[in-house]
Amino acid sequence: MGQETQFGQVEGVVSIQATGQVSRYIDREVVQRILKGGDLVFLFTASIVISLLSTGPHDTHAGAVQTIGFLAIELALVCVFAMRSLGLYGVGAMTGGLWTAGRAVALCIVLGGILYQLTHMFLMPMSHDWLFLWMLALPAYFGATRLTLSLWAQPRAAEGPFCKRVAIVGG
Repeated sequence: MGQETQFGQVEGVVSIQATGQVSRYIDREVVQRILKGGDLVFLFTASIVISLLSTGPHDTHAGAVQTIGFLAIELALVCVFAMRSLGLYGVGAMTGGLWTAGRAVALCIVLGGILYQLTHMFLMPMSHDWLFLWMLALPAYFGATRLTLSLWAQPRAAEGPFCKRVAIVGG
């Protein structure tokens, strides 16, 4: 029944036939993870750069750079987790375009404003420029990424590739 190979007895042979069609299917989870990773990197980088630009040399103390780094990663993670919990990474949000971008901008501005106030009150003095620059950076990034994602995802959502089920048989 089985075929003999150099590695011993093989019980069966699996054959796969190619249909010749190119699949445009990309798993939505892959797209969501890429988007979350991009958001996390942007929010972290923007927070650090804006913090360093708006904190003058006379305002820094011995641990200012470490504090800025910690607050930047905290803000980035809280924003991404909040966007995830509000469904801003779902398939419906991928096709939402500017509506999704507006909700993401509003959420991140609120969270950034809360962190700004708490940092200014309890940790270190921060310039109002931080909040102004934060409010400028977010619409530019989220507008560009969500509009691009929407233009990419709308035809695929209409065709149904985001809804395909794949069954893996065998083991």
